[in-house]
Amino acid sequence: MRRLIAVLVLAGIVALAQADWVTTTVPAGNTPWAGAVNPHTNRIYVANFNSSNVTVIDGTTYETTLVAVGSHPAAVAVNPLTNRIYTANSFGGSVTVIDGETNHTTSIAVGLAPNAVAVNPVTNKVYVTNSASGSVTVIDGATDDTTLVAAGLLPNAVAVNVVTNKVYVTNSGSNSVTVIDGATNGTTTLPVGNTPYAVAVNPVTNKAYVANYTGNTVTVIDGETNDTTSVAVGVSPWAVAANPVTNKVFVLNYDSDDVTVIDGADSDTAMVLAGSHPWAVAVNPVTNKVYVANYFDSNVTVIDGATNDATLVPTGNHPEAAAVNPVTNKIYVVTGDGVTVVDGATYDTTFVPTGGSPTAVAVNPVTDQIYVTNNAGGNVTVIDGATNDTTLVPTDSYPFVVAVNPVTNKIYVVNILSNDVTVIDGATNDTNTVPAGSYPFAVAVNSVTNKIYVVNYFSSNVTVIDGATNDTTTVPTGQGPCAVAVNSVTDRVYVANIVGSVTVIDGATNSTLLVPADSQPCAVAVNPVTNKIYVANQGQRQRDGDRRCDKQHAASAIRHGPSSRCRGCKPDDQRSLRRERTQQQRDGDSGRTGQRHQGANRVRTAGRRHDFACAAAADRQRR
Repeated sequence: MRRLIAVLVLAGIVALAQADWVTTTVPAGNTPWAGAVNPHTNRIYVANFNSSNVTVIDGTTYETTLVAVGSHPAAVAVNPLTNRIYTANSFGGSVTVIDGETNHTTSIAVGLAPNAVAVNPVTNKVYVTNSASGSVTVIDGATDDTTLVAAGLLPNAVAVNVVTNKVYVTNSGSNSVTVIDGATNGTTTLPVGNTPYAVAVNPVTNKAYVANYTGNTVTVIDGETNDTTSVAVGVSPWAVAANPVTNKVFVLNYDSDDVTVIDGADSDTAMVLAGSHPWAVAVNPVTNKVYVANYFDSNVTVIDGATNDATLVPTGNHPEAAAVNPVTNKIYVVTGDGVTVVDGATYDTTFVPTGGSPTAVAVNPVTDQIYVTNNAGGNVTVIDGATNDTTLVPTDSYPFVVAVNPVTNKIYVVNILSNDVTVIDGATNDTNTVPAGSYPFAVAVNSVTNKIYVVNYFSSNVTVIDGATNDTTTVPTGQGPCAVAVNSVTDRVYVANIVGSVTVIDGATNSTLLVPADSQPCAVAVNPVTNKIYVANQGQRQRDGDRRCDKQHAASAIRHGPSSRCRGCKPDDQRSLRRERTQQQRDGDSGRTGQRHQGANRVRTAGRRHDFACAAAADRQRR
């Protein structure tokens, strides 16, 4: 749900008229990424990717509540019948279930890199795509029990036909759709176009529509026979939605800045111009109004579905997603700096801003405390999970990542610019500082041995902290260690080195073994059950979700923030990088699979960490 999609009703090219709007601001978390509405309770749920929480907005008063969820929620879905909300947490391999009445949460383990979620409110089943493990986790909403269903390569989108109880999963890496029978969990695989990236269902006609990103087509699936037909659309179809009332299907073509309208009855098409890089669309079927979020124009086009008249409503910077509550006639537009709430009757708007620049979050499930690093403020926000009350704890310079040992109730905050670690006592919030190597920017905890492992990029080593004494030991690694993972069962530590290797550390002896990897490994994860280690290799070119330039210019990112551009880049390069950054924001900054390009089996991982490391290198050379 990095792209929130509903229905766009257009018949031709429209002229845009600007109007004056009144705005109000509603605070949300950092990088609001996806949203969902419960029309029964009039609550709006916004998943904040980089602050790892959900902003709950009261649709009547616009009062907000922050609810901590798992690491980097990438999608959110609501079951309005049970009043439960589900977030797919792309880093943590989990789904957080929020009780809509109390905001209490439960965590459910799913597969690797979950990135999409859909609910069948009739059967009370929840479907989560696990992009890195090629599977779908089916959650029983009544018991929270799970079942794993095999899918294709890089599953990245899911839609449910509540009438037929069929579930459609797009597999962007294998150019197929997995059809799951909701009654039996049996599957059928259907070939579709190149890089299927989005799917929508019309339950009235029993048709499913699959947008094939690099194929510039939409595959239409007959739900009764599984027969398929192909419809040509614009360039880079990125999102698709169906209006079951009018039997029209709307395809957002990101690179041609237009919308293909498909007549569901005969598959005839019409092309409609959109704003600059249309990112998301939503429809209110009650009022027949359509809302198109134009990312680079920083506005929303409101279209009267009966007349095709259009009005522009300004939003915050870079609107990324939209959702509609047809009961209250409110539209919620997620932007780069908050949420704009549009009154569908008057077009008055209320704006909910995001907070500062938090970069990481960790949870202690034993104490129900959440720890958020605020790199611009040099502190950590401690959130009480029961009350959402907050406390600020000072750290050293530029706290960047955080890890928790729930057994000892100690929290470890890596400060990238002061080359140390702040250790927080979870009982008292007292702190101690432990020195680390040069430019530390990843940390992992072995709660069994009470050892903490901090990777130091420029000193090419790992600082091992004894959690009982805070004494340290230095273990050499390969060049440019950039990620770390621990298997507490085998007491092995795995460090990804950017030069193309993985250092395996024996936790008992600190002896090491170097294992070759592919080009530029940038993230590592461990399955302690199977004792398998997964290393994501970026390839020859680093990719991330921050606007930045190449290594020799990257110092500006650390001097002026990750949204800056370097003066040395040519204008064409800047535009190209902006386009790349825009696409990868959709795919997810880290831990998200490369779903955009056909055959791209890389995983989006700690790109921002590489930015700071590369920036530091350029800065060090300059000095």
